[in-house]
Amino acid sequence: MGGRFQRWADRLAKQRLDHLEPPGPKGQPPPSWELIRFLRDLGVALSGSGAATGRIVATLRSLAEAYNAPGVDFFIFPTGVFVRIADPDGTLRTDFAATPSDPLRLYQIDALYRLIGEVAETRMAPAEGRRRLEVILKERPRHGLWTVAVGAMLLAIGLGLTRNPPWEALAGYAILGAVNGVLQMLATRFGVLSLALPVVAGAVSTVIAFSLPDSLTGGDPVRLLIPSLIIFLPGAALTIGAIELSTGSMVAGAARLMYAFNLLFLLAFGILVGTELVDVTYVDSTSSTLGAWSAWVGVAIVGVGYAINQHAPTRTLGWVLVVLYGVWIALNAGEAMGSALLGAFLAGLALTPLSYLAQSRPSGPPAQVTFLPAFWLIVPGVLGLTGVSELITGSTEAATGITDLVTALLTVVAIALGILVGSGFTQANDALSPARAIPPEPAAHPEPPPRTPEPS
Repeated sequence: MGGRFQRWADRLAKQRLDHLEPPGPKGQPPPSWELIRFLRDLGVALSGSGAATGRIVATLRSLAEAYNAPGVDFFIFPTGVFVRIADPDGTLRTDFAATPSDPLRLYQIDALYRLIGEVAETRMAPAEGRRRLEVILKERPRHGLWTVAVGAMLLAIGLGLTRNPPWEALAGYAILGAVNGVLQMLATRFGVLSLALPVVAGAVSTVIAFSLPDSLTGGDPVRLLIPSLIIFLPGAALTIGAIELSTGSMVAGAARLMYAFNLLFLLAFGILVGTELVDVTYVDSTSSTLGAWSAWVGVAIVGVGYAINQHAPTRTLGWVLVVLYGVWIALNAGEAMGSALLGAFLAGLALTPLSYLAQSRPSGPPAQVTFLPAFWLIVPGVLGLTGVSELITGSTEAATGITDLVTALLTVVAIALGILVGSGFTQANDALSPARAIPPEPAAHPEPPPRTPEPS
């Protein structure tokens, strides 16, 4: 079995390499001042796509090799990109750009990676590449902002279904999910609101959840909170940060993890504020649950909700569902063996080969497009938030909250380890593949070299 899988992985890697190999002999590299701008802008866009810093470095290096440009080096932060390139006369040129705070949508990520593949194949002029990239970054969603609220509502319902709730709770999930979707939509229009959005969302969700009648909550408002806040949970940041720390990208990994934990604490603080505004009563629900089938339906609804909320191209939805169900099966298989941590490891292990499989198909999306929804399904950011909120509100013993937090951290590590092992199994050696094995981040320069003025 292992031998057949290895041969399949080798053939798949070779197909990707053959597809991305530029035709014909390599010519002279483009002018350094043009190339450095293009690589800088690509690095910023890749950072906005949620890619790990090591993967960004490997992708940009492969593009520099495709252009036959020697002496190119990169230093990537989650918030900025440094590019250094050597002119033919040995002069060093350095450029820097900050990463925008707004992440790319799925349709932009899909177009970005397709552009990168085309650049590697055709070695298009950097000026043309920058023009194409600018079009991708400025492209607006086809269906408007209302889809953000609809997607958030479906995400809340889907994640709630994976917890096997009573049927009465479905209305509560829909109401809170739609409310948080509207808040997310308003934050895109009013930047001031986005600064306090996690606290506002946590407080509003808590007030509404404990104000709804039992006929809309199933008797336990607490169960509504976490699924309804799914769009604010930093699942991808937690996992990617753990991967970056594991692969030697200490600065990027630590910064990403601190961002994720800060967001969790802001959400928990918002929940605490909400509990001060309403009469909070914690109960053990006695309502009958829907049954095991609800979780399998919930996975599909999570995939559809994520695709709508993040504006995924329609042709990618089928592959998103294939990957989600694959990791869900692996997750449940590990839990059936008696260990939630084993389930998290197996889910991460299945994620990379499944994303490769989707990417290798003619209609398949880049692996990053299927990675991100899987993080939202399997990463226990919800569990971490539960532990933090329990510590603050005192709804349970403090030891229980601490145990939840430790379990959440261990589960994130298990998922990250599974992804790394899965990347090794696939033998993905081409840096331009979005799902390649993530290499260590190169050592940082003690001090960026001085920038040479560009010709007018």
